[in-house]
Amino acid sequence: MRHTKVSQRNSSSCTILWALTVLTSLILSGFFIAPIVQKFSDSPTYTTVANTNYPIWHLDFPAISICPNIRIDSKRLKEVLRNEPWSKLDKYSLDQVLPKVLKKYLFLPGMDSNFEDVEADMKSFVDQYHQYIPQLLRSSIYSCQSLFQNCKWQGIATLCSDLFEMRKTDLGYCCSFNTVRQAEQFDFQDDEGFSFHNYYGEDYFELVDYTLENMYDNDENIYANDEDPTKRKRRSTPEVSKPKVTRLRRTNSAGTSLGLSFSIVIPERSTDDYTIAAFDGFKVQIHSPYDFPEVEGRGLAVATNQIAFISVSASITRSTENVKAMNRDRRNCFLSDEELDDYYIADGVQFNTFDNYTQKSCLLECQAHLIFKECQCIPHYFPSFSKALGQNTTCNHTGLDCLINHQHLLNALKPDDEEHSHQLMEGAKCNCPQQCDETVYMTEFSQVPKSSSVSSKEAGFGNTSDVYVYFKQFGVIEFSRDQLFSLADLIGALGGIMGLFVGFSVLSGVELIYWFTLRLFNNH
Repeated sequence: MRHTKVSQRNSSSCTILWALTVLTSLILSGFFIAPIVQKFSDSPTYTTVANTNYPIWHLDFPAISICPNIRIDSKRLKEVLRNEPWSKLDKYSLDQVLPKVLKKYLFLPGMDSNFEDVEADMKSFVDQYHQYIPQLLRSSIYSCQSLFQNCKWQGIATLCSDLFEMRKTDLGYCCSFNTVRQAEQFDFQDDEGFSFHNYYGEDYFELVDYTLENMYDNDENIYANDEDPTKRKRRSTPEVSKPKVTRLRRTNSAGTSLGLSFSIVIPERSTDDYTIAAFDGFKVQIHSPYDFPEVEGRGLAVATNQIAFISVSASITRSTENVKAMNRDRRNCFLSDEELDDYYIADGVQFNTFDNYTQKSCLLECQAHLIFKECQCIPHYFPSFSKALGQNTTCNHTGLDCLINHQHLLNALKPDDEEHSHQLMEGAKCNCPQQCDETVYMTEFSQVPKSSSVSSKEAGFGNTSDVYVYFKQFGVIEFSRDQLFSLADLIGALGGIMGLFVGFSVLSGVELIYWFTLRLFNNH
């Protein structure tokens, strides 16, 4: 009798001890499983260095955009003003009102004043001619041929006109090297095959003299008086058979003299001063060939009679096939050819203007939609979004004042984290993930004054500065973005931990199912 009680007591103790052991093992396995599941959910990809010497000849030479601080050539302006509608202006409007209006446009959108403070005649002038003012600005800028001299590509003398072309920037039209037009990246056909070339006007077609009168009646909104954009027609002359496509350049050389070098002529100030900065010189930006140039916001300042050296390095990120096969929401990056017809980059705004995705193009389209929603127009220096917006986008004086009051939509982004938002300025709320494959260019900049003994002004060329842009080394860093845990990796990790702590396996799982289903049924 006593032996039976002792046996029962020992059996109960063993059962409790075994239950505690199993419970502890389950807790420990859960402790180790939780971070793995969290990584699988929150950090599906990881990035590592794949190559520290990726050859530079496998990537495009960076784009270079240059804007002189004096934005208008007074001689060209006088020539343009001889044509309609400007030839019909009275002397007061021509000599007093127009120069003030142009200076206001040149400083958009970062003006200290606004259009509510200007004279009534300026407001009236803008309201009457706002459709033509962007064209006037474009036709009056310094041509690239007049700005550049002594151009060399890879150490070989090259015509500057073969290297530099006009492109839109955040300072209006400027000269760019190796820069794809934004309109070349536009989606040019709808689902029915209708071509949208006419929507984009000079954003796409190359004009030698940069005067729109040779091709179109108006600015990006070519026929602003037509409510139906599909009825827009091109002028019959001159005939442009097909769009011009930018061919990007690459190099297999590194060093100061084996990249791109050039001299830029600095326009001299005059009584009709259309300058946008407090120094004589220009701004230059190094950027991706596919990005919209932001020379004002991100450019480097080069003063008159300087020699500037800009060495370039880069980092490349490539995604593996495992990453590309993942769901786009899970990988948290977009492929360039991603199908985004159902993706909203902002409230009520779909990504549908550009043919291929880049984060910069996404932000550009998002900002255009948001600023148009507030002001019913967009800045004159923006690429044409007439297909996406479907309306006239030029600004009257009310729209210009609205742009100034809402410039935060153009200059800042609203973070997803609201915790510290009270410390930040308002910004555009855009859902634009990073690209899965991207190239980022970094620069090191230095400049020294020219020796007075070699002053180009004394040689009869006027004030100039020399610029050298080159790759610093033959190799750059390549990163690889890969999948952190595939489903097979997750199952293997979970199975290993469960097997270590509780001896779990597929066979034991089948056995548990058997004992709690078929076995119980048979017993009953």
